[in-house]
Amino acid sequence: MKRNFKLLLKTSAFTAAALAATGFMFFSPGKIAWYGDTPVIKFDVRVNTEAFEQSDAFQWIQIIQDSGVDWFKQGQAKAALNSGDSYSGTGFPSSYSAGICSGPDIKYAEVFTAVNEDIDCTSSSCVHLWSCEGRDGIINGSIQMNLSGYHWSFKEEPGYINLKREIMHDFGHLLGLNHCRAGEKNCNGDPADSSVMYKFTDSGVTKLSNDDVQGLQELYGALTLPFPTEGKYALTGEDVSVITGVMEYMDQIGVNDPESKQSFNNYSMGLAAFSVKKTGKSMEQQTHDFFQKALATLPGSSSEALRLGIKFNTMAIFLSDRWIKEASITGKSPFDVNVMGIAKNYHVQLRERSIDILESRP
Repeated sequence: MKRNFKLLLKTSAFTAAALAATGFMFFSPGKIAWYGDTPVIKFDVRVNTEAFEQSDAFQWIQIIQDSGVDWFKQGQAKAALNSGDSYSGTGFPSSYSAGICSGPDIKYAEVFTAVNEDIDCTSSSCVHLWSCEGRDGIINGSIQMNLSGYHWSFKEEPGYINLKREIMHDFGHLLGLNHCRAGEKNCNGDPADSSVMYKFTDSGVTKLSNDDVQGLQELYGALTLPFPTEGKYALTGEDVSVITGVMEYMDQIGVNDPESKQSFNNYSMGLAAFSVKKTGKSMEQQTHDFFQKALATLPGSSSEALRLGIKFNTMAIFLSDRWIKEASITGKSPFDVNVMGIAKNYHVQLRERSIDILESRP
């Protein structure tokens, strides 16, 4: 009997995303994306530890979670993979409702395997997706990885399947990407680079190519994050959880709809006007004063406080950057754009200084 574990996924938002035309290969008969303007696709890692040592199980989990982070921070699209609670079970329950369809209207949409027509998933891994009858949109999905009969490795080794390579490829399918065109290692045919979504998963590629990123952004739109993708200031799994949590929460409470945005803008501008009148200082000066004090307190802060501060500043940088970009397009903003720019720069300083201090401590 095969020992396997499954990644079981669900989405939290169900507003249809706008999809642009592209030459990238997507699901047939056309593009299928997860529902939601900024969908956060949660996955849960369940490992049958009888198949290998428990220490190996933890390493598997870490590689899988890190791969979800890579798709988000490198892909920089308005969709995210994030570890969290999810539906659990071996099939898709008829009682499940995605807010758009339920029961008999749920259909098995796609299966991607290493072997054609392998519905029972006897190959190394399979991606299963469900959608609503008559509608193009993913409402649920799972990744099954089979351990028995296959040789897996945490690195590139002859005769072994590289877990990082396989799961990065499967996450691409889960998000809505098909394989590169036949015979092309790069999805747009550029021989200078190989893509994660190349059809054959023995290519050794574990980092997203420009074409992988382009395909993802064609489905969900671009979300340029104001963080480096490499180095000690790059986003961690915890940072991604913070940002994706904010994305999901804002969708759930309706902050992204025009009426709510206008109400929030009016409220924020009223608070700013009251603060200026009460203190006699401009918002720019109040912002400088506040953050200078915050920077001065960092060296004496506990390590726990610094870690919490990193999460808070990550969220603040993301939101400030988002509001500034929206203001440049719409001309509307909950705060003065100049003040938001000042605050964003200070949040970057606070985040990086906190990381530096933690790194210097034993």
